[in-house]
Amino acid sequence: MPAAQVTTFINLFPPACENCWQPLPERPDPDAKRYQQIELPPIKPLITEVRRHSVVCAGCRHKTCAAYDADKISASPFDRG
Repeated sequence: MPAAQVTTFINLFPPACENCWQPLPERPDPDAKRYQQIELPPIKPLITEVRRHSVVCAGCRHKTCAAYDADKISASPFDRG
């Protein structure tokens, strides 16, 4: 991924010369070897609940439930996309 899309950078510098062991300054190398680790965030499902309500008639006191609507209530709990 390009640097603009990287979230966190960890810069590692050698502490000393591997030939004479002189301390080395932390000077950025434009051609540094790059290694990237990509972590995918947890997926949170989007859940829709369809509720069929029952209502009592004020006139005759009969309780009526909303009709089952196959266009709004899927046969599967998973979205068909």
